[in-house]
Amino acid sequence: MQYSYSYQLLITVGYENVINIFSIDPIYFDCNKEGKLIGHTSMVTAIELVDKTPMVISADDYGTVKLWDVRCMKCL
Repeated sequence: MQYSYSYQLLITVGYENVINIFSIDPIYFDCNKEGKLIGHTSMVTAIELVDKTPMVISADDYGTVKLWDVRCMKCL
């Protein structure tokens, strides 16, 4: 799980091949699901945010590394 202070987003992974994106209201702490990053063919094992950018780096069981843009929810 990672939290982006710049974009107020919570990014989570589990035992599946998708990455979930939630927006967090900083005042009321409401959580809304913004979408999913779909593209890995096996379980996502690691995610990392690039500080002060909309970029997320993810890796899966097969060793595939992907770079995502959370503004458009697409793999670059």
